[in-house]
Amino acid sequence: MSEMWKKIFSLSISGTIVILGISLFCLFFRKKISRRWQYYIWLAAVIRLLLPISGGVNLVGSAFAGLESRPSLNT
Repeated sequence: MSEMWKKIFSLSISGTIVILGISLFCLFFRKKISRRWQYYIWLAAVIRLLLPISGGVNLVGSAFAGLESRPSLNT
């Protein structure tokens, strides 16, 4: 798999995890957090999804390292 597709897949999975986490957070704390703070939390998530920049440690990308080290079934 090319590096570009690995990066896109990794960002998609991490974005999905962030959206699910925010959804659960807002569901549980709906009455305690104002709409303004909920807006800022969602804005941070959108910015994270729009800017495909990741740090040195990438938890989702490290899952690919284990998959690449396994022998192929086609040989």
